[in-house]
Amino acid sequence: MQRELGKFSPKYGGSANGHNGIKSIIECLKSDKFHRLRIGIGRPPSHTDDRSHEVVSSYVLGALTRSEKEVLLNEVFPKSKDEAIRLGITETK
Repeated sequence: MQRELGKFSPKYGGSANGHNGIKSIIECLKSDKFHRLRIGIGRPPSHTDDRSHEVVSSYVLGALTRSEKEVLLNEVFPKSKDEAIRLGITETK
């Protein structure tokens, strides 16, 4: 599921859904039973009507724009931290 930039949702357990980083964590833990906080990065630009693996991979692995970085740093990360603490995913220090 693709999420708009900055939208996040908690999840506990479940498959990696093709995400190699999550696959690696599941392999290391020998379990899929852990909390996740999924953060949206948006979609390729609307003028690109190509949803091929190459286009989507290039977008996902590409550099963030200055405005995307600002949204993440100033809005998303603080809210994500609060949500992670609320869910008991992390300790406060």
